[in-house]
Amino acid sequence: MAASPMTRAGAWAGDATVVFRVADADGALSAVRLIQEAGIPADRLDFIRRAGGWELTATRPPVGRMEYLPEFRYPDGGTKVVTDPANPRQASGAFGPKSVLEFPGYRPPAWLAAPASRGVRTTSELPVLGAVMWGHDVPHNWPSWRAQVAHHLPRCC
Repeated sequence: MAASPMTRAGAWAGDATVVFRVADADGALSAVRLIQEAGIPADRLDFIRRAGGWELTATRPPVGRMEYLPEFRYPDGGTKVVTDPANPRQASGAFGPKSVLEFPGYRPPAWLAAPASRGVRTTSELPVLGAVMWGHDVPHNWPSWRAQVAHHLPRCC
């Protein structure tokens, strides 16, 4: 018996599982893989080809909501990471938007609705010794030079 065509793309979750579907009626994709940090094991992130698209069913991770991106792979070896074309819910991030799936019972934390404070803006100058620029004119005695300027640089780690 032939598989029925995919009628619903997107992502949704039940109490025990989560399902992701990507439409691909013309067969343009050679594979689809889920990119996420919610705890789904790495060996369970590849979608399975179904009639009209791709599907991934996984055990629901132990989170209330998850952010994810599908990675599309093409027959020529190219890849493309995109937000879920069938899911309009997105979250902004430092590396661009991600698609969002909220699980049953999820409630956003109260601080998300709280008014934001104005914050404080501070302008600082960082002195540079001589005309040293990263990638140019770095002294050969790097450890000694670093010790000389370390007290001028902000602590980052």
